[in-house]
Amino acid sequence: MKENKIRQLLSTQQPTTSTRIWSTWPFYTEVAGETGNFDYVEFLAECAPFTLVDLENLARAAELKNMGSMIKVDFQNRGYVAQKAVAAGFQAINFADHHTADEVRESVAMMKPDSLGSGRFGYPGRRYIGTQHRLSQINHARRLDGIVLCFMIEKTEAMENIEEICSVPGVTWCSSAPRITP
Repeated sequence: MKENKIRQLLSTQQPTTSTRIWSTWPFYTEVAGETGNFDYVEFLAECAPFTLVDLENLARAAELKNMGSMIKVDFQNRGYVAQKAVAAGFQAINFADHHTADEVRESVAMMKPDSLGSGRFGYPGRRYIGTQHRLSQINHARRLDGIVLCFMIEKTEAMENIEEICSVPGVTWCSSAPRITP
């Protein structure tokens, strides 16, 4: 398994530097990596058109330059896009437009391994696992537990519920204060 660079930096309380990209052309990810100035890139999927193949190519380009990769997903189709991004190799998900802790709990469950009823993420035969299932199911579950889950606090209702939202198990980052989970 490749190391989740974003998780490793957060777990050791190191600062992180990133840039946002709107283009699916992997060239831009490679250029950002070539500068040596960024720990990860964030693809704004809520603002740009993309295909599932684009997600794989963006994750590959980040890996090529020893960077992590994050995707920002919109609320409505968050589960589908986030799961496909993780299966493509993304290391972090930035969820937008959540209002309540229940919505956050639902999103966290979508990203946790489907084992013993605790999560809803299965074992997809996609790029990161390999079509021949080279990543064991237990290592896939460990990888899912290491995915960084961020939640944008940008709505009035979310601000009113921020303490409850930030206390949801599985939330890695909420508002401006990190909540690092092992």
